[in-house]
Amino acid sequence: MGEFVTVDLTELLNFQKRMDNIGHSYKKNTAVIEELDDIALDMRNYIIDGMTNTKKSTVGVKRGRRMHYPSMPGHMPARDRGELISRVTYDRSFNKIEIGAEAGAPYAKFLESGTNKMEERPFLQPTVDHFSPDIENRLWKKIKEVTR
Repeated sequence: MGEFVTVDLTELLNFQKRMDNIGHSYKKNTAVIEELDDIALDMRNYIIDGMTNTKKSTVGVKRGRRMHYPSMPGHMPARDRGELISRVTYDRSFNKIEIGAEAGAPYAKFLESGTNKMEERPFLQPTVDHFSPDIENRLWKKIKEVTR
């Protein structure tokens, strides 16, 4: 089990109730689900871009023969060997998006919340915070587009 954050669209939008009000045509539901996929993929790409371009420390840590320059505390974690980036994934159902890092990157939770020896380098919750205001707008824009 990895480290995941869930965006529950039922609470955010009263999503099912509003979908009931516009009807349940296949075209409408398919368009909304495709938009949810696009949002989830945008969230995943935001994390990957953030890890690739994060503000790095000037103090390096020796990793075998090479140096790793970790991110500054409070910023997304800096890419090291690419294990965490390769594990960033999402899952989407009709009323929620889960974004996170799959098992295989067990240190993701330590980066997200920090430890007693390391300050946090969050990447999941800041992504949800960044996208949350826009999710409802994007979904309603898509619904309006397919109901014209």
